Amino acid sequence: AAGIRIRHSVEFISQRNLHLKVDSVSVVRVFRGLFLMASNIITTAAPQSFLPISISAQVGIAILTLALVLGFPGNLFVVWSVISQVKKRSVTCLLVLNLALADGSVLLSAPLFLRYLGAGRGWEFGSAACKLVHYLSSVNMYVSIYLICLMSMDRWLAVTKPFLSQRMRTKHTLLALLLGIWVIAFVLSLPMPFYRSNLK
Repeated sequence: AAGIRIRHSVEFISQRNLHLKVDSVSVVRVFRGLFLMASNIITTAAPQSFLPISISAQVGIAILTLALVLGFPGNLFVVWSVISQVKKRSVTCLLVLNLALADGSVLLSAPLFLRYLGAGRGWEFGSAACKLVHYLSSVNMYVSIYLICLMSMDRWLAVTKPFLSQRMRTKHTLLALLLGIWVIAFVLSLPMPFYRSNLK
């Protein structure tokens, strides 16, 4: 009787192990099927929602983020300092103020380019915004170049010809030069919108 009980117990345990093996295999097959279904869904949805970002786009995002985080508050601080803190604005202060205004204004377009690089779906803000952003970027480029050249010429005159520099270095002359720089920059940037278009 004891031998029969032991044999029945062994058969019961072996059947239980067999059922457990069958159940574990079934569970593995079910999970494998679910994984394949999920991978197929992700693969078909990836081109529409999440696209891989290229290395060049990642570098561009890093540079734009750094410029926006450091450059915009810095230029804003310069503008605030010159306007509210400096009572007697010299020629150098006015030159620095215009340079900060030009650089700070163009940094306002950085979030649009960050969206463009990060999303990977092309330009999403329309053709008018595309043309306007590139036009303002071109204006900033010309204004920055001409202002730096003007500051260099001002320093050169102050060192090499100090008496001539004192006669020419007046606010009236500077305001006329600044107005000319901004007008020339806006005029020279006019072709930029014609070379930019939003490709679908």
